[in-house]
Amino acid sequence: MDMFLIVPNWHWVDEVGLPKEEKFGFNYSFFILTDNYSLVEVYGYDEDNKSFYHNFGLGGGVVDEESVIAWAYFSDTSLIDKDTFYERYGVSRDITLEDLKKYDLIYRSDIEKENFLNRFLNSNKQAKIERHNSRFKTLLERDNTNDGDSERKALFWLLSGNLDLYEKVDYIYDFEDNMIKTECFEKVDFSSGARSLVRLAFNLYNSSNIENADVMSVLSSLDSDNFELAMQSIRIRFNRV
Repeated sequence: MDMFLIVPNWHWVDEVGLPKEEKFGFNYSFFILTDNYSLVEVYGYDEDNKSFYHNFGLGGGVVDEESVIAWAYFSDTSLIDKDTFYERYGVSRDITLEDLKKYDLIYRSDIEKENFLNRFLNSNKQAKIERHNSRFKTLLERDNTNDGDSERKALFWLLSGNLDLYEKVDYIYDFEDNMIKTECFEKVDFSSGARSLVRLAFNLYNSSNIENADVMSVLSSLDSDNFELAMQSIRIRFNRV
């Protein structure tokens, strides 16, 4: 039977901060909600690495604290079956599985569903913008990029807007010689979307004759978030922001 988790009271990080360290332990486990709708049960916090750990004793894993936008006590949650969920919360049976998962994770009973959805989505969007701007600024500072250098700004906007590319940026750009590394396509394992973004970044940087860097090849391979990222980088390149 399909069951859905209901969280009656999310604590928003931008309102109350992260859970207190002394509350961790098996009697005080938490659910944390990340900016990509992931729901994770956590048992502790690594202050040195600024991350939460989960699945204690089962191989484990970590979640970066910057990705956490809300948290809730495990003891406050409850499970209900699918039919009750549809009936109690007035959710259309035509709703997609993806949307249903979002309802499952983010519904709370103390405010109207629509308002809560808007609050969540706005918080999610703002958090992503702030992290992107921070990473973008970091790359500009590492490169000592001139304020009028729209080519490099477009390049770094793309590389800072995709977390996978940002983590691999030193394989893509040489900050000592201030130049792109076109050999990265042979040395780095990119996803298809990330590879398309790098091709576009290089093309915007210096009109590089990179294979499959034309508009149709690049944009047709991107999901909605990376499509918007690509479009904004083009605006930056041509000073149309």
